[in-house]
Amino acid sequence: MKLTHLLVAIALFGTAAAHAAEPLRVFIQSGKKTHAPGLHEHPQFLADWVKLLNARGAQCAGGAEFPSDEELARTDVLLIYTADGGDLDAGRRAALGKFLARGGGLVTVLDGVCGHDPHWWKTVTGVAWEYNRTRWVYAKLTLRFRDATHPVSAGAVDFALDDEVYDGLHVVPEAKVLAESEFLPPKSEPGAKPKTVPQVWALEKDGYRAFTSIPGLRLTTFSVPAYRALLLRGIAWAGRREQVAEFCTPDETAALQGRGTAR
Repeated sequence: MKLTHLLVAIALFGTAAAHAAEPLRVFIQSGKKTHAPGLHEHPQFLADWVKLLNARGAQCAGGAEFPSDEELARTDVLLIYTADGGDLDAGRRAALGKFLARGGGLVTVLDGVCGHDPHWWKTVTGVAWEYNRTRWVYAKLTLRFRDATHPVSAGAVDFALDDEVYDGLHVVPEAKVLAESEFLPPKSEPGAKPKTVPQVWALEKDGYRAFTSIPGLRLTTFSVPAYRALLLRGIAWAGRREQVAEFCTPDETAALQGRGTAR
């Protein structure tokens, strides 16, 4: 190889390596505190996970409002964990559309799937809550994995949570179910039988990726090693990282895969 060709190859390799090493830029939209202590702790999640993601090599920022155009321009993954996350006006819908069109990733947690235009929101996230249709129940549940081939859920084993289950969500056909749990109808519905319903999805369409987790009711859920690994994988996958476990500790990965005792 000629010296000039070798130098060009080295330069190109260095550029590619530098690009690969660039931190994943995450923006977390949280919201006001809406429920009893320990539930829907949007502001605390924002504070905790900005710190966590930055400590693990990502570049994370966030706020209580939908990001500005400037903030979206320097974001790779938008995580929405706020009441009625789908309630976006025309300007914010357009901004989100441009963000996704350039390949930005979207992650929605719990009430991030809620809103007052579910038939639009489901086309974006893959999943949406409809008022007076979707039901919820607080429950000690087992999250059961259905897709062993998807990068987010590969190698994952079922684990227990004390959290929340949604039933009757709108889901687009393209959304892949990664995990499900049992929905136990409330006592106000005598005679209703338990049923198994999806609770975690991945969607890939129109050049972007979206990951949805309904679990996320309790602040303590985000400290469960297996769940933390699942959410971190979802963030990395939505951001098109080659290694979805990039932000997970070995203990968290082991917990998700059923190894060790930290579950």
